[in-house]
Amino acid sequence: MDLAPPNQPSSCSQHAHYCNNSLYYELMTKQCPKTCGRCSENATSSVCQDKALPNAPSQCPDLVHLCNNPLYRDLMTQQCPKTCCRC
Repeated sequence: MDLAPPNQPSSCSQHAHYCNNSLYYELMTKQCPKTCGRCSENATSSVCQDKALPNAPSQCPDLVHLCNNPLYRDLMTQQCPKTCCRC
């Protein structure tokens, strides 16, 4: 879960472009792990699942590099919420 001031929404989505910036990597990992796709395994719930075709494994682990790509962020959030740590 991303951190936020009390009774205010997180501003992490507005700063997602800093997730892989070497100067802000550590700060963003601590403050915005969900936005940056760095949630720990225990942060996911049992209902959090990636989508997949019937009788086929999910392709999400192979596409994890697209989780924070602005062009694919919404699609990856819908299709791969567990892999992208968004649930």
